[in-house]
Amino acid sequence: MTPESRAGSPEEEIFRDALHRTADALPPLPDLVPDAVREGERRRVRSRGLAVAGTFVAVTAVTLGLALLGPLLRQTPDTEPAAQPAAYWTGVAYEALIAFIRERQAELGFTQPQFWLLRNLSANDLSPDGRGLTVAELQQAMSTYIRFEDDLAAESEVLVERGWLTRDEDGRLWITEAGEEARAGLKRHAPGIRARVHQGIDDADYVTALKVLRQMIRNTGGSAD
Repeated sequence: MTPESRAGSPEEEIFRDALHRTADALPPLPDLVPDAVREGERRRVRSRGLAVAGTFVAVTAVTLGLALLGPLLRQTPDTEPAAQPAAYWTGVAYEALIAFIRERQAELGFTQPQFWLLRNLSANDLSPDGRGLTVAELQQAMSTYIRFEDDLAAESEVLVERGWLTRDEDGRLWITEAGEEARAGLKRHAPGIRARVHQGIDDADYVTALKVLRQMIRNTGGSAD
């Protein structure tokens, strides 16, 4: 139809008739919806099959793994004890003991570093003369057992606020009479905590264990004094 053709003109009628004839000659378009539905269903079935298969493989692997490793997992520390790594077990024991002791002390209202501060400043405990010490000097005195995360400066401030310690003009900390009483009171809890730790362990076995550990320390060039 040319631009000059008008609606209802003979030219337009001829053009429409040609279009109808062309369309009638084409084959009918296939209905793709049923095929698409069937393909989607097949994919869902395959996905479910893969998921089930994957689950079966995983469960089977775990089951077989447990069956093969079961005897090893059920071994107790008494199984071939001579082959057990001493460094591993001493590390585990250290972390467990420290955590247990600190939890019990926290329940009683103090921390282990606070107790160490009082003990290292008391002439009735670890201090040879009861003289005052700076935080740096106390840090050095506790270097073999203080933990990395322990903040003696912060812990000492708590004790100063409680009146258990005083600080002189040179920055040295001194234990007060109230601090001495607190130290003695806190120390009375030590036997109960020790009893919990040593439950089921004979003193003879404990002494033997210490002797073995000290000899291992000497064997590796450490100081066991």
